Amino acid sequence: MWGHVTQAYILYRSYELHIEIQLYSRRWIQQKITPVPPLSGTCFAPEAIARSHYNTTLHSSPNYVDIHAGLGLRLGQDCYDFAATLPSSPVPGMVLPAHTTLHTYWRSDLAKIGDRQVALLHSLLATQDRSATRVILWTNGDGAGLRAEPLLRPLFALYGHRLEVWPVVKAQLAEGTAMEAHRLLEVADDKAWLDGDLVRLLVLWAHGGVWVDMDTIMTGRDIRVLLESEWVTQWDCYGKSSVRAG
Repeated sequence: MWGHVTQAYILYRSYELHIEIQLYSRRWIQQKITPVPPLSGTCFAPEAIARSHYNTTLHSSPNYVDIHAGLGLRLGQDCYDFAATLPSSPVPGMVLPAHTTLHTYWRSDLAKIGDRQVALLHSLLATQDRSATRVILWTNGDGAGLRAEPLLRPLFALYGHRLEVWPVVKAQLAEGTAMEAHRLLEVADDKAWLDGDLVRLLVLWAHGGVWVDMDTIMTGRDIRVLLESEWVTQWDCYGKSSVRAG
C-alpha cells in the first residue's frame, strides 16, 4: 500500500494533471442559442458577388490549411508550436488570390512616423512575395506629408510601386454599407483606437486583403498561406479576447 502511496506522491510532485470535463444542461443550451438573423443583402447577394473579385471557391482548395487548433492552447509554447505547423510558403495546389494587398494605418496628425513603423513596412515589403503583394499605408489628410517623409524615402526608392500612401476618405469607403452617412464616420479620437478600428473595417470591406497593425512586425513567413479562407486572429497567444481580421 505504501508503495502505491509513494508512487502517487511522486506523480503528484512531478506532473501537473489537466482533465477538462464540462457538463451543460440541454435546456440551458437551448436557451442560450442566439437566433441568427438573415445575412445582409449586400454581403452575399449574387449581383454583389458577380461584380466583385470575391472568390467563393477558395474553400475547396485541395491543400486547404486549417488555422484553428480546435482547442485552447494555453500552456507553454502550445500556441507557437501550432503556428509552426503551418507551411512557411504556399505549397503546390493551393488556391490563392493572384495579388494580395497588405493594409496599415498611421494618423500623422497625432505623431510623426518613426523607426518602429518603418521597420514594420520594411519587414512587410522584404519578406512577402514581391510579385504578388503590395503595401498600402493609409493616413488621414491627403497623404502628401507621409510621401515626403525622409524616413520613408529609402523604402519608396527600394520597393517602388509596391509601397503606396492612400488618404482615408471614410465617406467614400462606407458607401453601400450600414455606415454610409453615419455620424460615427467623423470619429477621430486622440489615441486612434476607435478611429483605427473603424478604418480597418471599412478598408477591408472596400478593398479586401490583410490588415496589419503598425505595432507588429513580419518575421519571414509568407502570409499568403493563410489566404485560402477569411479569418480573424487573437492579438497574441496569451488568452486575450481581442481579435484582428484578415
